[in-house]
Amino acid sequence: VVVSSGDASPRRAPAAVRLDAALVAWAAKSAEGGYVLPAADGAEALAVAAAALGAAMVGDGRRALLPRGGEVHFLQMWSACGGGRGSGEAGDSQDSPSALGLEIEALRDAALRSLEGACGGDSSGFAGPAVPRETVAGLMREAAKASSQPAFWQAAARSLPEAPSLTWDDVTGALVRWLSEAADWRAPTEALAPAAPKKPLAIGLPVLVHIYDVSHETSVRKLNKWLAHKRNPLKFGGVFHAGVEVNGLEWSFGMSLCDTVPGIACTLPRAHPAHRYRQTVRLRNTSLSPEEVAEVLTQLIEDYPGNDYDILRRNCCHFASDFVKRLGAGHLPGWVIRLARLGAWVDGALQRVASRKLIAVQNMGF
Repeated sequence: VVVSSGDASPRRAPAAVRLDAALVAWAAKSAEGGYVLPAADGAEALAVAAAALGAAMVGDGRRALLPRGGEVHFLQMWSACGGGRGSGEAGDSQDSPSALGLEIEALRDAALRSLEGACGGDSSGFAGPAVPRETVAGLMREAAKASSQPAFWQAAARSLPEAPSLTWDDVTGALVRWLSEAADWRAPTEALAPAAPKKPLAIGLPVLVHIYDVSHETSVRKLNKWLAHKRNPLKFGGVFHAGVEVNGLEWSFGMSLCDTVPGIACTLPRAHPAHRYRQTVRLRNTSLSPEEVAEVLTQLIEDYPGNDYDILRRNCCHFASDFVKRLGAGHLPGWVIRLARLGAWVDGALQRVASRKLIAVQNMGF
C-alpha cells in the first residue's frame, strides 16, 4: 500500500491519507468492493493499513473491530486507522483542509459509537436501518458549532440522505464523500463594503476528466463495476483510463515504442477508440487562457515521452493528475488511481524482498 511522503503530496491532509490507506487495504481483501468483510479479512486489512500509515496512524486500532454476525464494516476499520480531534496533529490552520478532515474523522467516530449503541447486542449483521437520521444530523450540528467552517457542515447536512433511519452504508458513504469534498472546500466570502470597480472575472475554461474502463473487455467492465460502482460513493478503485478535456479536446498519455511518436495523444471528448467510456468528473475551471493551456501541453509532451510509460508508476492516470494540477483545476478522485497505487506497492514490496534475499546470499559468499 503506497501511502507515504513519496505517494501523497506533502500538502495532502493526513485525514485523506488515512482514508486512502484504509480504502486500498480494504480493496485488497474485498473481491466485490463491498462495505463488509469477514472478521479475519477485516483484521488483515487493518494490519496492512497500519503498516502503510506508520506514524500517521493514531492508536493501535484493535479497539474498533467489533464483529457482528462474524463480519466487520469498513467504517469500523477506517475509524481504527485513527485521526480525529484528539490526534495531536499540528501545523495547519483551523480553516485548512487538514482541520476539516480531523472534524470529519471526529464525526465518523461519534457516528460509529451511535451506530454500535443503536444496534446493541444484535449480531445479525450490518444490513437494514441502524440509526435515526436526526441522530446523525444532531452530531453534524454539534460539529458545526465547534468548527471554524460551519458553512461546510451546513452544506454537508443538505446532502445527508432523507430517509428517517440511516444504514451503516448510508453513514459511511456520506462521510467518505464529505472528506473528499473537504480537500477543495472554499468558504463563501462575505459581502464587503463597496470598493473600486474591478474588471469582470473571467469564467475560465471548463476542465473535465473522462474515465474509461480499460479496453472493451467485458471482464474489466465487471471488475470496475464491483470495485467502483458509479452510484456508490465508496469506490475502492479499478482498472481505468483517464483523459483530460480542456478547450474542447481530450488529452491522455499512453505507451509509444517509437522515439518520434509522443506519449501524449489528443482525441475527441469521451471517444477514445481503445477504451470504453464510463463517466465524467467535472473539476474547477482553469484560469489559464487557451494559449497558456497550449504552453502547459507543450511542457507535458516533453515530460511524458511514450517510452517512459509504466503501467503502475507512470500511466495515463498519473498524467491526468499532473495535468489538472498544472491547470489549477483541483485533483483527480482518489479511486481513479487507487488500484495502480496498490499494484505499485505490491510490485515494490516484491522487489525489496528479492533484494534482501540477494544481499543475504551475497553476504554468505555465493
